[in-house]
Amino acid sequence: MSDELSVSVVTLIWYNGREDFDRMVEVLGSNGNLPRSYEAWLRAAEKGEQKIRNSGMRIVRVVVNPNAFAAWCVTRVCDVNHKSLQNYATFISRDTVLGRNN
Repeated sequence: MSDELSVSVVTLIWYNGREDFDRMVEVLGSNGNLPRSYEAWLRAAEKGEQKIRNSGMRIVRVVVNPNAFAAWCVTRVCDVNHKSLQNYATFISRDTVLGRNN
């Protein structure tokens, strides 16, 4: 039996600033489930991140490139929506946690 310690990892979707956030709003359209502004998203994301960190879980920030996400959806023939965005971020974070290049 392995003595490995199990660590909970939470994937946190992150944007490299207002331009990427605004572009993601365009990409997702009404399927986005995003706050109205970058500032509102950032406040909520930072608050959520701190809460998760305080609970002792590991966080993997996945900086999402909106165009790369849209292309990922096309290649996987999936809808461009918030659920697909979460799946994309999980896909990227899994490689990060396992030490693979994506």
